[in-house]
Amino acid sequence: MSKTSTYIKKSLKEEISEAPQVEELLKNLEFHKSIQRITSRINSAENIREIIVDIKEDIRKLFNIYVLTIYVVDKAKKEIFTLQNGGTKTKEIRLPIDNTTFAGYVARKKKMLHVSDAYNVREIRRINDALRFDDSLDEKTGILTGQIIASPILYDGNILGVMEIMNKKNGETIDDYSHIFLDEIESCLAKAFFMMLDFEQAGHKRGERYEKLIHDGIVTPEQMNYAIKASFATKEDVATILMERYNISKEYIGAALSDHFSCPFRAYSDDLPVINDLLYSLDKSALIDMLWFPLNVVKGKIHVLVEDPSNLAKRREIEKMLETDSVVYEVALSSDILRLIHLHYLEKDEELSAEPAVQRLFAEHPRDPDPGILTRPETIAKPEPPIEPESIVVPESENGPRNGDSFLSGITHTEALTPETAPATAFQNRYQSDVRPSDGPLQAAAIFLRDLFPKDMDHDIPEEPATVTITTTAESAIAVATVPQSRILPLFTDIIYDAYNRRGSDIHFEPDAAGKTIYLRVRIDGQCLKNKTITAEEYAKFTDQVKQLANLSQTRQPAIQQGNLTLTRPSGNAIHMRATFIPTHTGPEDLVIHISAKAKKIPLELLGLSENHYKELVNILRQPRGMFFIVGPPGAGMNTTLHACLDNINTPEKKIWTAEESIEITQDGLRQVPVDPRKGLDYPAVLRSFLNADPDIIAASRICDPETAGICMEASLKRHLVISTLWADHIIDAMEKFLDMGISRLIFADAMLSIMEQRLMKTLCPKCKEKYHPGQEEYEEIAQLYGKENFEKLNIPYSNHFYLFRPRGCDVCGQTGYAGRMCVSEIFIFTREIKRMIRRKESIESIYQAAAANGMTTLLQEGISKVLSGFSDLRQVKLTCVRKGV
Repeated sequence: MSKTSTYIKKSLKEEISEAPQVEELLKNLEFHKSIQRITSRINSAENIREIIVDIKEDIRKLFNIYVLTIYVVDKAKKEIFTLQNGGTKTKEIRLPIDNTTFAGYVARKKKMLHVSDAYNVREIRRINDALRFDDSLDEKTGILTGQIIASPILYDGNILGVMEIMNKKNGETIDDYSHIFLDEIESCLAKAFFMMLDFEQAGHKRGERYEKLIHDGIVTPEQMNYAIKASFATKEDVATILMERYNISKEYIGAALSDHFSCPFRAYSDDLPVINDLLYSLDKSALIDMLWFPLNVVKGKIHVLVEDPSNLAKRREIEKMLETDSVVYEVALSSDILRLIHLHYLEKDEELSAEPAVQRLFAEHPRDPDPGILTRPETIAKPEPPIEPESIVVPESENGPRNGDSFLSGITHTEALTPETAPATAFQNRYQSDVRPSDGPLQAAAIFLRDLFPKDMDHDIPEEPATVTITTTAESAIAVATVPQSRILPLFTDIIYDAYNRRGSDIHFEPDAAGKTIYLRVRIDGQCLKNKTITAEEYAKFTDQVKQLANLSQTRQPAIQQGNLTLTRPSGNAIHMRATFIPTHTGPEDLVIHISAKAKKIPLELLGLSENHYKELVNILRQPRGMFFIVGPPGAGMNTTLHACLDNINTPEKKIWTAEESIEITQDGLRQVPVDPRKGLDYPAVLRSFLNADPDIIAASRICDPETAGICMEASLKRHLVISTLWADHIIDAMEKFLDMGISRLIFADAMLSIMEQRLMKTLCPKCKEKYHPGQEEYEEIAQLYGKENFEKLNIPYSNHFYLFRPRGCDVCGQTGYAGRMCVSEIFIFTREIKRMIRRKESIESIYQAAAANGMTTLLQEGISKVLSGFSDLRQVKLTCVRKGV
């Protein structure tokens, strides 16, 4: 009888582990998990001691390091210190920040040090003559030290600590692979140290800012001590405790803060002059975490409310986010700052997500049509019985698609800067306080829909009368129509709202050859993106409604037609559109709906200019006379830049006249004249009238003929500053156009101050952009495009710390990886040498090359700078900034 063998089933992991290469992969996976555990512990550490004593040991064991020491910088004493366990006591070790020790040298120089042999005196002296190796530990243990690596722990260029590694002689060393993960840990340590050191410093100073209250006898020292202790215990602000417990007025607290920080105090008010454009590129969470809020722009400086104006690290972070150091800080209470943040991001959320959902709500629960126009809460009819929450159709998510036919989901961006949408959780459980008695039902419904309340909650939601106001403008007549909700196609509002909220500029309706299917494309950030399809029946109803609203002929005969219409949204904001019908060879006529951009002036500081370009531009605008041109292709945002320049110099002392074809942006203080050749108001006629109207500054939205160019030159020679735009692909093309218009080189050289060329370049989506370490080839390509010699001056060597960003794609950006556009510019200044070259009739090409050789930052260099700063990628630079044939 044969012996039966026993079968032991192996686990899947045991079977896989038998393959050597797979076993190595499993080890690497476990190593990565250990790294994640360490970084998580660092991020959740309560104090610095936990990191430099306890967590340090985990790092040492993971990398098999002989001796690992983490030092922290003490700036007050100009020393670095660490803690070591010595039995029952913890010993503090301090070193001076100088060149005598490895860690001290690194803290002073802010750069990594690598010594392969600690006993190689010649190698050490090559670094610095004063450096010495302390071999006392080797004498005690009898083990010789070999490799020494000391790395700075930096946050935003500030030295916060040093990580020092010592390995045994002839033992294991730190290789390049381990360096990658040590860099990750150093970065994590830097952020943790920054937050901890900042918090500890704030803790010591928490009561100092209110000393004036004690000095003036408003509170006693005992009361202040209680408030400080209660603040630590409850995590509330000291000011809040003083106001609530001791009834100290906000005015007294504001006076104390103003006295302590030597800056103005700003209290919350409903009429604070907030410029919402400042919020477009800022994440709400960043403002909440750091307790600050950008208020407005005064005389070219951004006024920022901050809880602690003395915190230099926080100020640097704020200036980095705003991309300018032209900032004036005002102190405010943290509660007031948070109130401002929630209020203004609530308004942004209502604009982006409330109206389409509300429209759907009332479409599904219609009332009898009301011919009146609803514009104010006072006109609301008596509410019907409340709608049960179960019957309300809500979006899938705050930023997600509403249905299968939705356009790109996500948030709204401005053309120049990209915004961040506040998370819905910031408003959850707040709808009761958000709804005020004066709010209209649409606003109340929006708040309920936004917060996605539970089904078992009972709320009364009054309804609006089912009417929508449509203002339509045809070429020959202007009419106002009140259209009942029942007659407005849900498809119409969905398509328009979706495209508008996705910052679309044009909606293209394109029937196929058979005329049965109509394809929709939306132009976003200059690119047409394919979207959904609708049926021929839906398209017929849609076009009938557009023609009705735009006062166009309802005939079925193919004809080119164009009309304007304005859709007033429930929030009161208007969407201005132009509809164009064009017959094609087969199928129904094509329809293109152009959505006018939001006409708002943007301060010069928010155009995204580099610091040097901003200073150059401000200097140009301060000149009393001369010509300044903004050039670029159509759609490059030149009109926005023109008005940003005018806004910068718009003061009561200056008389400014503007001639504009289409007045899309208005400013108080400007005298804006619309150009209309049919009424005899062409550019030459309007500009000539300005010369007799005592101007200081003259602006023309575009120069398109020799007569207009000649008048502008004449005005600049008569001691006026003239600003205008010109369609040109290059600064060279712009200069050649002027000379081709018959402008004398002598007059041209005398009149010109500067030409600014600009483009709009796509920016990476801030929600999903991916950080990566580029290869040597990509680095060399960047250096080659920038110019080898000029790139070396930037002092950006290729190393493991060289990172760029690339697109990835998410729901916010519609899986494109890009969101919004920013200005990339080149400023050509007419120096004395340049003007002499023009008078000598040298070629325009040689004149341009001379300016570039004298330090002018070219459009391509400016674009690459945006890539190095993480705003865009190299592909967009090539598409936007590389000129053909130049």
